[in-house]
Amino acid sequence: LQDSEDGNSAPALSSMDATKRMLAQPSKFVDAEKKLKRQLLQLLEKQTEEQKSQGKIDPNSSVLGVKISNRYLGEDLLPYPESKQAEGEWETKMNKRKDELRKQDEMEWKALMDQYNEVMVDY
Repeated sequence: LQDSEDGNSAPALSSMDATKRMLAQPSKFVDAEKKLKRQLLQLLEKQTEEQKSQGKIDPNSSVLGVKISNRYLGEDLLPYPESKQAEGEWETKMNKRKDELRKQDEMEWKALMDQYNEVMVDY
């Protein structure tokens, strides 16, 4: 505690320290969103390049108008297909991965709730 100008004691930088501690905490969801954004920016670059070469676009190998995922799917599965032609196969893989991630999220949530319930029994 530091004395303020009026002589009262006030916490010194406690809010700033708390913010720093909070920002230093790992966040699976924030990290995943950052990775997703990076991957989607790569798609945007590919689409921009493709648009610049108008008239020379093969519709089957094009990335213009491809479906995208709104969830990070991992480094081994991009949130978009490599081409319009590969969209069906990619969508199958994406749905399977989303199911796996959903189940994983549910198990993690259940473990957190079980831990919380154990702690709350003591109160």
